[in-house]
Amino acid sequence: MAEVTISGDRVARIAEVLAGMQSVQAADFSPGCMGQGLFPPVGHPKAVDFFFAVTLHQYGFWSDDGERYVQPYYGMLDGVRRKGAEFMFRAFWKAGEADPDFLLPERQAELTAIELQKVFAEDDGVCRLPMFESHYNLARAYGRYMVDQRLEPAGMTSLASVAPDPFEHFRFRVGRIPGYAEDPHEKKLSLLTIILKNRPENFLPIKDSDLIPIVDYHIQRTFLRTGMVELAPGSLRTRVAERRFLTPEEESSIRTEVFRAVQQLSQTSGKDIAALDWFFFSLRRKCYEMEAPDCATCGVNAVCAHHVELFQPVLRTTYY
Repeated sequence: MAEVTISGDRVARIAEVLAGMQSVQAADFSPGCMGQGLFPPVGHPKAVDFFFAVTLHQYGFWSDDGERYVQPYYGMLDGVRRKGAEFMFRAFWKAGEADPDFLLPERQAELTAIELQKVFAEDDGVCRLPMFESHYNLARAYGRYMVDQRLEPAGMTSLASVAPDPFEHFRFRVGRIPGYAEDPHEKKLSLLTIILKNRPENFLPIKDSDLIPIVDYHIQRTFLRTGMVELAPGSLRTRVAERRFLTPEEESSIRTEVFRAVQQLSQTSGKDIAALDWFFFSLRRKCYEMEAPDCATCGVNAVCAHHVELFQPVLRTTYY
C-alpha cells in the first residue's frame, strides 16, 4: 500500500460542498485584502515591481529545534502582531512607501544585508526573520538576474499579456528568475500569476483554467486533515503528526499528491484554482497550526475526516 494517496471519495464530497458555496472566491490582492497596508493602491506605477520583488520571499516562516517544527513566525510591525506572509507583504510595502525605487530590480541587486535587515526589522528594530541569509541572497540574485538580462517586471507582464499563450509565456520567462526557478511545483510563480491576474488592474489576462495549484504549508495541512490526501499508518504518518523533519523524498511525495488533489478538487467542484487557494489559505484562521482547530465554524466540517493530529510536512526550503 502506498504511504500517500488521494481519497477520491473525500475529494468528491468536499467538492460538492464547495460547489454550492458562493463565498469561495479568489482574493484580489487590493489594499483592503488581508488587512490594511499590505498592498499598493490600485493604479500604483510600481505595483508590478512590488509583487515581483516580494512574492519570491513567501517561504520559511517558522522555527525549529533541529528535530521538529516549533512555531510559526510572528513579527510586530506598526504595533500589529503579523504572521509570516502578512509581515512580509507589509515590510516590503512599508519600504516601498518610503522609497518606491526600493522595489526596482536595480536596488534589489545592490542591497546590503544591513539594509534588508532594516526592512525586515520589527518595531523594536530587531530582525528575527527565519532564514534571513537566504532571503538576502535571493533578493540580490533576483535583482542581478533582472539587471543582467535587461528585464523589467512591468515589461515582462506586458509582453506576456499579448503573447499567443500568455500563461505559458509568463511561466517560461519568470520560471527562470532566481527565487522563482527552484521549485518543481512552482508555488511562488503560481502565486505571482494569480496576484497579477486578479488585481483590479488585470495585469495578466489569463484563463482560470491555466492556473496551477499553490501548494504551501496551509494547503498541505488542510488537505491532510480533511482526508483528501491520506497517509497510511506507519512511520511517515507518525512523524508528520509529531511535526518532525522529513526527508526531501517524503516531503515531495506528500506535496505531489496534494498538488494533484487540488487539481481534482477544482475539476470536480467547478471552482478555479485561485478561489480554492484563497478558501484553504483562509482556513489557517480555523485549522490552526499550534492550537486545536475551530471545526464548528469551518465550511467543510460536515465532510471533513478530522485528522486533526496531522500537520504539514516539515522541511526547510526556499520554495514555500
